[in-house]
Amino acid sequence: MTPRGSAVANRQAVEKLYTAIEQQDAAAAAACLAEDVVVHIGGHSTLAGDHKGREAVIALGMTAIAKSEGTFNTTVIDMLSNDGYVVVHQRWTAERAGHSIDMTNFIVYRIDSSGRIAERWEYLGDLDAHDAFWE
Repeated sequence: MTPRGSAVANRQAVEKLYTAIEQQDAAAAAACLAEDVVVHIGGHSTLAGDHKGREAVIALGMTAIAKSEGTFNTTVIDMLSNDGYVVVHQRWTAERAGHSIDMTNFIVYRIDSSGRIAERWEYLGDLDAHDAFWE
């Protein structure tokens, strides 16, 4: 069995990621991610799919920031953690090409034994609106 971190340490790992995202600090965000991290996003937009590897995940974030001309913003509503996973209920907003979006999602993070984010699943509040916004 692979040793896991504590619920508190796992929560802190995800909190560091959200701080890095808020500050749009790609280097700090990358430090929170395992090298072989995988992010899963449903739908058919340009952001959808399985994004594998630290560089691909950082590129995904930079794409969202660029497409929203820096308006992409997330706010944590609530966070639950245990010794292997963290679940975040979040609100995110952005503007793009004269359109705005305001949505809540659930995000599930799997934390590896080194305390880094190894996997992320996004459960979108409105998949059709997400696809339409990001095209």
